[in-house]
Amino acid sequence: MVNIPEFMQSLQALEPAPAEAFPETGHLSRYLAVNKVKVPKPGHGEVLVKVSRGTINPNDIYHVQGIYTATEGEPFPRNLGFEGAGVVVASGGGLIGRVRIGSRVAFYATGMFAEYVICNALDLIDIPSDVDFATAACSVANPMTALTMLDVARRAGASTIVNTAGASALGKLLIRLGKQKGVGVISVVRRDEQADICRNAGALEVINSSRGNFDDELKEACESTGCFMAFDCVAGEMPQHLLNALPKEGGVVKMYGYMTPGTVEITPQSLFPERRIETFEINAYLDRMSLLKKGMVAWSIRSGMGKDLVTEIQKSFPLSDGVAAFSWYSQNMTGGKVQIVADAHL
Repeated sequence: MVNIPEFMQSLQALEPAPAEAFPETGHLSRYLAVNKVKVPKPGHGEVLVKVSRGTINPNDIYHVQGIYTATEGEPFPRNLGFEGAGVVVASGGGLIGRVRIGSRVAFYATGMFAEYVICNALDLIDIPSDVDFATAACSVANPMTALTMLDVARRAGASTIVNTAGASALGKLLIRLGKQKGVGVISVVRRDEQADICRNAGALEVINSSRGNFDDELKEACESTGCFMAFDCVAGEMPQHLLNALPKEGGVVKMYGYMTPGTVEITPQSLFPERRIETFEINAYLDRMSLLKKGMVAWSIRSGMGKDLVTEIQKSFPLSDGVAAFSWYSQNMTGGKVQIVADAHL
């Protein structure tokens, strides 16, 4: 019988943090804090997971800023963290939850930068015995996003896609998985060293957006490869550049992030005759999936965990230094994942 305490430590956002607060831990600590809170109790169909560690992703930054659409309107203080790994220690009822007790699992759930977190029993992914928690804790969000992006592309008949922030952990994984799935990736980066990273990963083409001939190079790459679909997480002026490069008939930009704050401005003429901008939101896409399809994605993630789906981890912080982890990650997002460790002994 596991002894579950009444209280736990949890990293929380006290109020929306402005972008300028992130570079300095002292400034960010005005908005984030590790607080003592009650251990949550699972309901029917839910389980309580003792957290080993979690991984910071770009949507965690949006969540702290109060601009993440999936948690829009959620009151502050907010529990932080979405992706992680740990051990199931209790069930709120239901067969699946009961049989999960004692299992090592990876998951995507709200509030997991804490010692314990509630998860839906159906959403857990079993960790293979030869995979450690550090690897498992960054094997859900990016793999699930990359696999579903490639699923969208293949269903549309796209053999090539453009992806911005190409040197990110997701960008590199998308390149590798795209090669396996028969979808080439044109990676857009901002610096030459990032271009080398994407080339080494196997990108079909790499275009540097900071160069003066960016628009011409991107358009030429799209035309030569027959590319009509782009995925963008930059926002700002980037969707306009992408629209201009894609075919006038059938070109589509799918926005899955917004690293640039503020509005997106496009010229109406760039949409005609049949170009368009759409959103790609992983949670919404998963909600439309059948249980069978979700199971297939989960199986792919478990099968590739520690193998094809490995993501580099550049730094880890204890939960007590969670504010410093966010600050460091905000300035070092390209080099690999940053993890927050709740229990190093698991």
